[in-house]
Amino acid sequence: MAPEDEQTQETAKPATEKVRLLETCLSSALFFLLFLLVSNVCVLIVARDINDAACRSALTRAAQEAYAGRDRRFIVEQALTGLKLRGTNSLFVDTPEFVEYKDTTMADGRHSLQMRTRVFARLPAPFLMPNAPFNSVGQLSISQVYQVGVKKPRQKADGDVAK
Repeated sequence: MAPEDEQTQETAKPATEKVRLLETCLSSALFFLLFLLVSNVCVLIVARDINDAACRSALTRAAQEAYAGRDRRFIVEQALTGLKLRGTNSLFVDTPEFVEYKDTTMADGRHSLQMRTRVFARLPAPFLMPNAPFNSVGQLSISQVYQVGVKKPRQKADGDVAK
């Protein structure tokens, strides 16, 4: 083997090691970005599930009281109680909060109940979502609306609605 060939092989080894190091650094950076993106998605899924369960629980309690013929104030109190029972607070997800409640009475006496709840989520990597509507504190708002129809309220024996 000629001395020139040996010299070429020796200079090729450091270049190959540099490429391997560069590939390792790039793949590690991409893996880290993927991890941050997946963690954002996981936080959003957990926040949505917490808000969904809280909204359903609150509306279920409100519908039970509306079916029992209770007045609007008591129905709203029970809805708030249902919301508090299901609400949890964590590092990334705040406790769900009550936003809106609508109670519409139809001509035939049926009720239509609608409730909106909202939860704020803090993302681990908000810079990966530059166009997301963050509030002034850097939290993302997730809201949920449920609507349920309630049959005519139960009647007392004398014909008055139960209070």
